[in-house]
This record gives sequence, structure tokens and C-alpha cells, in this order.
Amino acid sequence: MKAPLCKDAFWQFSCALYAKPGVQSALLAEQNENGKNINLILLLRYLETIAFAVDLEALDAFMQCCSHTDAHLLHPQRAARAHLKANYAHFADYETTRQLMLNAELASERVQQHELLNVAQSLDLSQFEHPNNLDLYLQNDSVTALLRAS
Repeated sequence: MKAPLCKDAFWQFSCALYAKPGVQSALLAEQNENGKNINLILLLRYLETIAFAVDLEALDAFMQCCSHTDAHLLHPQRAARAHLKANYAHFADYETTRQLMLNAELASERVQQHELLNVAQSLDLSQFEHPNNLDLYLQNDSVTALLRAS
């Protein structure tokens, strides 16, 4: 079954979930310590909330999408921002430049989300009353519980 997906609804869901207490730090830890993709985590949770389950084949397709956009968009931007912070924090326009870079990174996050939804729309996802998409991807029960409680 094709999941009824809306790019704006997914973005709004992601922003609202990310803003909840403890979620940002938990997701960043999953990204930085375990190499997990935050947008993929958010998509898996979003699909759970609309009762669509992901299988291993779908998860692989999502991971390939993330790998491509991470390599070509997000990782270079994060590296440039880290380089700016480490080497140019003393420049007068540092804060303005940093904010511009953050805004560009956020725009790229949205591109990745759109690409993930394009992949999702190409898949035949199953509808289940209680899907466990996060369990396929995350090994961290406390993060999974936090996301499901938020």
C-alpha cells in the first residue's frame, strides 16, 4: 500500500519532535556516537505514527538514500561548519557566517527528508496497528522509548 505522505507534514512533525525535551540530545548522540541518521530516525517514527511498517528491504533503500545525501550534502556542510568554528571563531563576522552555514545545513536536511519521502512513496509499505520501525534501525531502547513517548 502506498503511504499517504506529505513533505510539509513530515517536516513539521520532525521539527516538533526534535524540539521536545531530551530528543535533540538523544538524536545527536545517536548520530555522533552510533553513526545513525537523524532524518531516517524521524521518518521511521513518522511512519509509525501513521501506522505504516518498514521491512528490511525498505530500510536498506532509506539507508542508501541517506548515504548519498549525507556524502554529497550534509557531511561536507558539517565539516565546513566545524572548520569555521575551530579556525575562524575570532573573525568579526563569525556569528553571521555560522548562522548562514546552519541555515544552509538545515535546508539540506529538508532536501534529505524530501528524498526519503520520495523513496517511501516508491515502496509498498504495509499498514500495521503498532509498527516497530525504530526497532529495525536503533539498538537503543531508551532513545526508542523517548521518541515514542514524545
